[in-house]
Amino acid sequence: MRFILDMIHNNPGEKPFETSFSSPGKLKAYGFNGQVFKHINCLATFAKIGNGAFPASDEEKSWYENLKAKVNIQIQNAKAAGLEVFYHIDLFVLPRSIVSTFRDDICDDDSGKITIEKELTLKLHEVLFDEICSVYPEIDGFIVRVGETYLMDTPYHVGNSPIEWAKNATDGLSKEKKSYVKLLKFLRDVICKKNNKNLIFRTWDVFHDRFHSNLDYYLDVTNQIEPHEKLVFSIKHTSYDFWRNMKFNPCLTQGKHQQIIEVQSQREYEGKGAFPNYAVYGVINGFTEVAEPKGLKDVIGHPLIKGIYNWSRGGGWYGPYIKNDLWPDLACYVLAKYVNEPNRTELEYFNDYCENILKLSLKDTEIFRKICLLSLDAILKGQYCAEYNKQLNGIKLPTNLWMRDDVLSGLIPHDNLGGAGHLKPVFENLYENDLFGEVIKEKEESVKIWKQIQNLYNQMTISDSKLDDYLRISIEYGLRLFTAISFGWQILAEGYCSEKNNQWNCAKLNNLIEKYDNAWTDYKKLPKMSEQCASLYRPVSWSWPSDPPPPGLDASINHFRRVVMKSQKAEN
Repeated sequence: MRFILDMIHNNPGEKPFETSFSSPGKLKAYGFNGQVFKHINCLATFAKIGNGAFPASDEEKSWYENLKAKVNIQIQNAKAAGLEVFYHIDLFVLPRSIVSTFRDDICDDDSGKITIEKELTLKLHEVLFDEICSVYPEIDGFIVRVGETYLMDTPYHVGNSPIEWAKNATDGLSKEKKSYVKLLKFLRDVICKKNNKNLIFRTWDVFHDRFHSNLDYYLDVTNQIEPHEKLVFSIKHTSYDFWRNMKFNPCLTQGKHQQIIEVQSQREYEGKGAFPNYAVYGVINGFTEVAEPKGLKDVIGHPLIKGIYNWSRGGGWYGPYIKNDLWPDLACYVLAKYVNEPNRTELEYFNDYCENILKLSLKDTEIFRKICLLSLDAILKGQYCAEYNKQLNGIKLPTNLWMRDDVLSGLIPHDNLGGAGHLKPVFENLYENDLFGEVIKEKEESVKIWKQIQNLYNQMTISDSKLDDYLRISIEYGLRLFTAISFGWQILAEGYCSEKNNQWNCAKLNNLIEKYDNAWTDYKKLPKMSEQCASLYRPVSWSWPSDPPPPGLDASINHFRRVVMKSQKAEN
């Protein structure tokens, strides 16, 4: 396969992850043929144009030299291991001094943002790509992202996306598509034709009906771009983001351009490896909760599919921060080996990993397989909500994204994530359709599965003490977390219905709150049980790093706790 690429996506603004996936030798051994890094675009000096050249101040020069040394080491080490080197870059990102010097000629008069509509904008980016390709001829190409522009790690640069997304599907899509076409033609001509480098363009966006997931939109844009042997489109395997209950991306294998498939091995929305999660099974074979399961095995032989772009670590924000790579490691091994040689099955590569990497016996391999497959159901039932999600047809956020990264939100609405990230619309739907009984049963089933996983682990005999300890604590983490979640949902369901009906069973509610408190106390004991335990979830809602977190699960439970306390006080 032409491209089997891996990147560590460190949390923006935080220290890099400590992980074995930094090693080019490991990537090569696992079957990857390319390593992806970030920020080489920030080494463009623009010396050719004189005015506004970067770096200027002593602080800028120091930062520049540090990044330059880091990039040189990255390239040297990857090439020594026999890997190709790609740099993932956000557009548009330029030195603050360049933007200040040419503001009137590159920025929109109203918004002040860098705009693709002004001629000098693309000319400056041509200078950028020409300079980087000249100074670093060893690099093999660029992976370009638009839509998200994070500057936390580039303090002397500013920027914004070249694509101004229309507010809805009927407003401004024509202009949006024209911007994509203009940008793609420019990048193709400058990167592929002029500099003879690979351009991998990510179609990622945050919509179910745009470039990334809507086939008509995808074809409207890409059919206007002439194919080139060094032009590839990178598309996630899901029709939205890396969630369950999502259809396979309909744009894959379609059109006339080469494609690679994006996969996330650490699963930012599902624990990040803090607890067992063998999602790569579904990535390859298809997820069973989808009406028509489809995975890599169904498309990997198509002539347009040229490989994968995997994130071994990272994605999203915050934690849980893991101290052992076991779960993403397993996913990366099976994924890369399978894409290299898809004539063998996912199960065969799973068994290879158990034998050659974990050194498990045949008996323990069979048990470990059961644990991994059960983890898929345990997470699906514990984190998601089947009765709600099956009504969404894969075009809305599953369970309104109440649980992601290391946060657990609740019923209190907030404005972050465009109104997503809380349970209010989910519970409104469940109440209107009288579905709480099924949902509570689902959460209790998740806990039963985690107990089954724990019982299976107790039947294993693992000689590697570090592996044994992490497998034990990661399973315990899953069991205790989803036990607390189960009681949390029961409290919210009982309290929500009580408020709606104005009929309270405070004794029942108090009993559930006591169980939740005990479960959460047990969960918080995990870090003392093993040094390898991942960081814990927080019962708050998601927020940007610069903002305080909105109220989450804890605040919602405390609301009903106050109702119980008021009732008890009245009785006394």
